Amino acid sequence: VLRVATGGRNFEQLSGEDPYLGSRLVKSYVRAVQKEGVIASVRPFGFAHQETNHKGQDVEVAEKVAWELYYPPFEAAVQAGAGGMICSSTKVNGTSGCASANLLKRDLKGAMNFQGFVMSEDTMASTSSAFANGLDMNMPGSTESKVHVQNLASTPHETRKEAASHLLTSIYRYRHDELPMWQLSLGLATQASEQRSKMNTELAKEAAAAGIVLLKNTGVLPIEPQSVKRILVLGSAASQAPKVSFWSGDYFSGGGSSHVPASNGVEATALDQITRRAQKEKIEVKSVSSNTNISIAKEMAKAADLVIVVGACTSSEGADRTTLALDDKVDDLIAAVAPVKSTVVLMQTPGAVLTPWRDSVAAVANLFLAGEATGHAWASMLFGDITPAGKLPLVMPRAAESTIKPKESGLIRYTEGMRTSYRVSNPSLAAYPFGHGLSYTEFTYSQPEIIGRGCLGRACIRLEIVNTGRKPGAEVVQAYAQFAAAEGMPNHVLKSFHKTAVLKPGQSEEVFLVLTARDLSTYHNDVGGWVEQHNVKVDIGSSSVDVRQSAWVNVDVTVDTR
Repeated sequence: VLRVATGGRNFEQLSGEDPYLGSRLVKSYVRAVQKEGVIASVRPFGFAHQETNHKGQDVEVAEKVAWELYYPPFEAAVQAGAGGMICSSTKVNGTSGCASANLLKRDLKGAMNFQGFVMSEDTMASTSSAFANGLDMNMPGSTESKVHVQNLASTPHETRKEAASHLLTSIYRYRHDELPMWQLSLGLATQASEQRSKMNTELAKEAAAAGIVLLKNTGVLPIEPQSVKRILVLGSAASQAPKVSFWSGDYFSGGGSSHVPASNGVEATALDQITRRAQKEKIEVKSVSSNTNISIAKEMAKAADLVIVVGACTSSEGADRTTLALDDKVDDLIAAVAPVKSTVVLMQTPGAVLTPWRDSVAAVANLFLAGEATGHAWASMLFGDITPAGKLPLVMPRAAESTIKPKESGLIRYTEGMRTSYRVSNPSLAAYPFGHGLSYTEFTYSQPEIIGRGCLGRACIRLEIVNTGRKPGAEVVQAYAQFAAAEGMPNHVLKSFHKTAVLKPGQSEEVFLVLTARDLSTYHNDVGGWVEQHNVKVDIGSSSVDVRQSAWVNVDVTVDTR
């Protein structure tokens, strides 16, 4: 779960800024990966929330905060049967996460009942103590703190036997013992070979388009060919092709060990695909690739019917971002052309960014580094081939001052507790709130009702979602729980969501929001576990601030809505 807005590896994280979101997504991901016979290794277990001085950090976090905010996605991975867990070398209370008995033995293998193997992230404080405290293996290929015979010799036989059994359990469970021996390096020729298929290319397009989050729209989108005959595309990011190197991040994939180079070159760019799609509508497209030729851009904007500015930034393993601004001074370009002509801003980002020009532009959309189908996704959204349905998994802040910064050295105390992201006491700090995302159509929410018969959880909320707009679209219905003040919880926390099918105008869908006993519980340090709450208000809406309906859940006596 993200904590530092500029975190260099934020783009890799599945959870965004919310534990429930991460828990839902990680179960589907782990099960799908392991269905193919591949062991899913979940990382980084612990509290690795920044790249700055990553191995020298010492984190202090409260027990309740750990279980309520940071542990749930890992616990969900365990429940989904993940075969491997990679510990973080970040220290917790003075001890490396890969040598912490509290993290690995007490919490992961004890309370969460993890049955797979724990692998080191890279380095360890002490091999022998790490094994004794829950580590099962060192990461293969690591050049630092390798497991040597002398280190193993000082480790008790039973400890080594237990570690080996955890590893072998996952190997036998997925029948990896029957596979041929894999080489550490597949060779350059194999790595460079074409592995894409037509089916997977189409899936990449579908996934990228589904990831677009429409943040603002005054009515200029989708583009109407009857009124828009000339488009001006601005921004150096609009035409910047993907990098082909293994490690370097770009505007399509973040950098580091998880970087996946897009191999389709300029076809991945927004300018290329917008131009191709515009040609089908006989719309003329002109462009300026420099962000500093502002006078030329303003003059050309006068002759256009619509201006599209593409801004972007990226991040990488090994370093945190130094700013939340988009790259190459594109903010200045946007601010200059927005008063001249209706302007649409498209952002390709690895996480949260600042949008100081948001009040002066006609539309804003964000796409989190989406690979080779990025340009195709933008074109599909702009021309209405798809209706955007994405929602923000994080907060886009009004100012950098409201975000948590990486700390250079020393003890890092999580004094903010659970009050990060949308859980802060002042939601006005967000330029665009968690869960926000517009559509080309509109939806109404019926009065919710609590149902018991057939409910697969502790409580179920039923309501009807109706497309009352003029275009087809899908809605993501979100449910946020409000607990009693005595529980020490934030004002409201995400506990359920449901994405509807694509509904035609006038069409409706009956939605069931399932709440488990865990969803209605809070963590209590005094009992070292979860205590179910019996009177919980649930806000239902289209984002963390756009509440449409509310329901009261009382699991002991009665339930009512209002």
